[in-house]
Amino acid sequence: METLERVIRENTGWLFSFLRGRTGDRETAEDLVQEVWLRVFRAWDGYREDGKLRAWLKRIAMNVYLNHIAGGAPWICVSLDGCGADEDPLADILTD
Repeated sequence: METLERVIRENTGWLFSFLRGRTGDRETAEDLVQEVWLRVFRAWDGYREDGKLRAWLKRIAMNVYLNHIAGGAPWICVSLDGCGADEDPLADILTD
């Protein structure tokens, strides 16, 4: 089975082009590609290699795009440094 690192390295370019072609915006496409990889990471253990990796990735990318244009759940930006003066940095919370 391919490693996730290799899959990301070999498929980020065409995923970016695929999403940029739909969004028309570089930054939005970059954000959507990151969301694709997050979903792939979460589902990777359940993926069964059957020669259809690219189709699987494209379906995930299309779902991410459709969610984006439908105004899906708002994106939540998380900072490892904390967002406010009274907040603990996320890095500290994760290491507890």
